[in-house]
Amino acid sequence: MNKASKVEAILNAWLKFIALEDYSQAKISPDAVKQQGVNLKGNRVIIGQDTFAELQKEVNKGQSSQETVWALSFPQIRTQEEEKSYFRPLFSLDITSILQGGYQIEGWNIDELQLTEAGENLAKFLNLDDEDREQLKIQNGLRHLLNNILELDFEETYENWIKSVSIPRSSEIKEIQPQPYLFKFQASQFSWNLRSDLKDIRKNYKDNQRYWLRQKHPAYEYLFG
Repeated sequence: MNKASKVEAILNAWLKFIALEDYSQAKISPDAVKQQGVNLKGNRVIIGQDTFAELQKEVNKGQSSQETVWALSFPQIRTQEEEKSYFRPLFSLDITSILQGGYQIEGWNIDELQLTEAGENLAKFLNLDDEDREQLKIQNGLRHLLNNILELDFEETYENWIKSVSIPRSSEIKEIQPQPYLFKFQASQFSWNLRSDLKDIRKNYKDNQRYWLRQKHPAYEYLFG
């Protein structure tokens, strides 16, 4: 692999890591949550047509920024931190591509959605230890995670699962509801500048690599210095 290819691989790896880090600690303000018109039917997520049209407009409006992702999670876990309430998703299923396509009255198969994160919230609220957390893998999808990693071994539908799953209660948890919800995930401000810099470098480095792909150039030192 030549140096330019290594740079692209490094940039992509860092951007993916930042996204996973943000997702894994996600706490979502109720203002960024959509519950009305969202239901599970068997293994499918059903989104009401009015809700779908509303979210589709928002996604299309913000496509150029590529910073906002809409995700599905269930059940609803709400925590209270001082005077603020938050939704804490156990996992995140990316539905942005659904909102960029056509409406389906029959809904969308949950097993076909990309599982983008299952990390800190999942470990925290299901009391996973460090060894369990190291075994968390998301590339095989949600059902594989729930069956094999968490040893829940369910063959029922997701609709039935959220009605029976047991979430250990804690003083932090304010409410648990067996309902699905959609949420708008926006990356944390903590890593916003780093993400922006990495995207700028990735966008421009191919055209300018002969100038900066060498030691002592600021962009090169930014990555490797």
